[in-house]
Amino acid sequence: MARAAVATGTMAALAAAAALAACGSVPSIPWPGGDDPPPASAPEAAPAAASSDPGAPRLGVLSPRSLARGECGLFLWTRAEPPELVFFSNPETGRAAIVVDGAERSLRRLSAEGSGAAGRPGAQTFATEAGDVSLRLTIQESEPVQSGYRVGAASLRVTKADGWSGVVAAAGLAACQS
Repeated sequence: MARAAVATGTMAALAAAAALAACGSVPSIPWPGGDDPPPASAPEAAPAAASSDPGAPRLGVLSPRSLARGECGLFLWTRAEPPELVFFSNPETGRAAIVVDGAERSLRRLSAEGSGAAGRPGAQTFATEAGDVSLRLTIQESEPVQSGYRVGAASLRVTKADGWSGVVAAAGLAACQS
């Protein structure tokens, strides 16, 4: 149990540090352990979530994101070690980005329901314009923090048009650039 609490705390610190680093002029937060964070992975990197099913979607790593002044975003990383950025959304535009089967996909929000931290929805559904990929984001655990909220536990269910789907456990941070 203590090991799980340490891992959860480390994950939250890693997620907060990476999200704030991606936000530009936000004060720097030391990376756990005192070392610099690992270099960001490119979208061509190995899949963030692999499945033994050949038709299941492979969720890949997003390139680093930054926020413009006044812009807000939700950043989600895998809960695996090392954490990898796999989801980004802008709540104002209703747009999101993921990498599926090696290609970055732009999604639009179709629905949002439930009540989460900071008045944000607890569940959201997104899809590509072509409808070939859909994503269901469910936030199970979140708490408000200064300028946003910490997502302690979330799941991303990615479904392809052929019916294959996969689920990834995630954690992250929603923040706004001031």
